[in-house]
Amino acid sequence: MSIYKEILEKLAQEAERMGGNQADLMRRLGASRSTFYRALGEEKRLPKSDELCDWLDKMHAQVVFPGEEMDGFVLIPRVKATAGAGESFEIDPDVEKMYAFRHSFMRYLGVNPKHAVMMFVRGDSMEPLIYDRDTILIDTDDKSAREGYIYVVALGDTLMVKRLQKTLTGWNICSENKNYPPIPVEGQELEKMEIIGRVRWFGRVV
Repeated sequence: MSIYKEILEKLAQEAERMGGNQADLMRRLGASRSTFYRALGEEKRLPKSDELCDWLDKMHAQVVFPGEEMDGFVLIPRVKATAGAGESFEIDPDVEKMYAFRHSFMRYLGVNPKHAVMMFVRGDSMEPLIYDRDTILIDTDDKSAREGYIYVVALGDTLMVKRLQKTLTGWNICSENKNYPPIPVEGQELEKMEIIGRVRWFGRVV
């Protein structure tokens, strides 16, 4: 794939991530209507290099050439799987894009970058802490359920971001949003509960 085609695809993905509203992305990039829609429309024509560089800068993108290392940074994959903070869920383990984190920050978290993954969150049940469409960093090495921590939890076919609460006979899978009651997991249901990893960081685009 050429670098031009890849940039066009990333622009389209960013517009889709923003709810499919290309006008919002156009305003965020400070692009003129004609130039922007030539890029994302049928023409698939990118702007001149100086304007393109400005777009990439506003998307917080960085070009890394083959063999070039990002000194002091590590790349963490974001998978297409979506963890539902409510009832919704999607599971697709394919890598969608990479995020750069400082080595020092990962050491501070105590997370091995090789066992870290990022995902989108869907739903409002973890508000006001984690919001719909936030991105979370998951430590897949940390699979031991502990009281009070937030995990990505699979319960049967449902993938959720929840805080765990210990009970006498099992666990409560708890939301931050008080409109969502705890989900008790006891008895044979415990066999269906799988800890994917602990949530160590989250971020959002405003």
